[in-house]
Amino acid sequence: MPKQERLHHGQIDPNKLMDYLTEGSGETFQPNQVFSDSEKCAPIDKIKVTEKDGVRIYLRGLKYPLQQYPHRPYVKNACIIKKLVRTFLETLGNKKSMIKLLIFRREVKELLRKMLILFSYIIGSRRLKHKYYSHSVKEIYRVFNLMIEREDPGTMRKKWERIRDVICLILEFDNAYRSRVQDFLSELNIKKIKLTKEDLWFARQSNDYSFGGKRIKVKDGIK
Repeated sequence: MPKQERLHHGQIDPNKLMDYLTEGSGETFQPNQVFSDSEKCAPIDKIKVTEKDGVRIYLRGLKYPLQQYPHRPYVKNACIIKKLVRTFLETLGNKKSMIKLLIFRREVKELLRKMLILFSYIIGSRRLKHKYYSHSVKEIYRVFNLMIEREDPGTMRKKWERIRDVICLILEFDNAYRSRVQDFLSELNIKKIKLTKEDLWFARQSNDYSFGGKRIKVKDGIK
């Protein structure tokens, strides 16, 4: 923790108040440990920000710039969300819990909905502008927006917006997850992912989504 500000007649700089009032704890989240390890961090030489490339952090002695700014509050929010999801999955990881999951499906579905809302609250009202995301997360954000726009106005749009924000937050501020997702997605064969004529025929039986960006009214099937 930075050297504490000395009080002068009981007054202190508001920006340094929390440094004065708080102290370090043995129970911490991973970024604090990494930032304090001299073998895993380096001094910042310069920072460049452009709408095309986002944020580039040039660290002394490293070959390439870091394609993100690991601001601690945002990293901490990502860690909290990951921990909550991991705890939830571990709770459902045994046979008894799986049986309960089948019996109380409605309750579990409602719990998941509330968890998603909770994650939105954790992210908060201040979030990174998507144009400053790293290149891969920016593309994931863009495609999520396409899906959101193709949904009928209503609850699904809001749900996808929350899912988008949670996923992009974690991917942007957790290099380990992002690099794995990039590696996984790079193996996809887009030709095999695209909807075939048969897929579209069945998919368009529902009118609540614009498949391919086109709204088609279904009357006795699709030709």
